Amino acid sequence: MRITPLLPLAPRPHCDELVSSWQARVAVRYSLRRADVDAWLDLDSSTDSDFDRNPVSVWRWSRACRIRPAVVEALALSRHAAPLGYVLRARWRGICPACLEGDRRNGRDQYIRRSWSRAEAVACPIHRVRLRFSCWKCFTRCDFRYEYRDGLAELICSGCMRAVSRGPPAPFELRHADLLIATMEAIDDAEKGRGGPDLAEFEKAIRFLWSDSANSGKPEIIFFDVPKHARAGFHPGERGCAIDLLVYDMEVQHSSDDGADAGYWQRAFRVRPS
Repeated sequence: MRITPLLPLAPRPHCDELVSSWQARVAVRYSLRRADVDAWLDLDSSTDSDFDRNPVSVWRWSRACRIRPAVVEALALSRHAAPLGYVLRARWRGICPACLEGDRRNGRDQYIRRSWSRAEAVACPIHRVRLRFSCWKCFTRCDFRYEYRDGLAELICSGCMRAVSRGPPAPFELRHADLLIATMEAIDDAEKGRGGPDLAEFEKAIRFLWSDSANSGKPEIIFFDVPKHARAGFHPGERGCAIDLLVYDMEVQHSSDDGADAGYWQRAFRVRPS
C-alpha cells in the first residue's frame, strides 16, 4: 500500500475558498506550484481541482495536509448551486482588491473567494467595487499567481510581479458599481424565486446576444458596438462565458430608460475573451 507523505506545514482552507486557491497557497509555502505537489503525491495535475472532484486527489491532499477529506470536498463548486454556471477558466474570473487587501492587513493569506467564480460576478457587494480583471500596473489580463511575501501568500501579477491588491481602485472600478450589484442581486432573486425576471429570461438574453446573425453570420452582440473583444470561439454554450454581456445588455436598457448615454454603457462593459 502506498504511504502518502505528510507536509510539515499547510494552511487550512477557508469555507468560501476555491480548492485550487487553497492548493496554490499550500504549494507556495514551499516555493512550488500546485503541479509540483501533485507530482510529489503521484497525482495527475492536468485535472481541474475546482470542477473535477477526484476522490484520490482529495484524499491524498487532505492526508498530506492533515485535514479531513470532507473539508476539501465541501469546497468543490459542484457542491454549490449556481444556475447560470461558473466561469470555466481562471482568466475569466475577477478578484476584489479590497477583499484581498483586507486579508493582508489582518495578517492572513490572501485567498480567492468562490463567489468570484460565479458567472454573474462582476462586482463585490461588500466593498461596492467592480472586480479587477487585469493588473492595475501593467494591465496584463487575469494572469495572477501566489507568491510568499512577508510570511503570507499574496496574489501577484505574473507579468510585472506587482501585488494585485496594492493598487487603489481605478475610477472605472468604482463607477456604477451599485448598478452592477443590483443586476447581480436581480439574478440571485431569480435563482431563488423571489420575484423579478425569470432565470430563463437571463439565459435567453445571453443566447440571443451570442447567436449568429442571419445576414453576417457574426454574433449579434457585435452590432451593439461592443469593443473588439468578441471572438469566434467565444460561445454561450459554455456556461458563464457571456454573462458580462448580459449585464451590459441590461444596463443599456436602464440607460435608455433614465436618459443616460447608451453609448457609454456600450463602452463601459468588457467582454471576457476566449
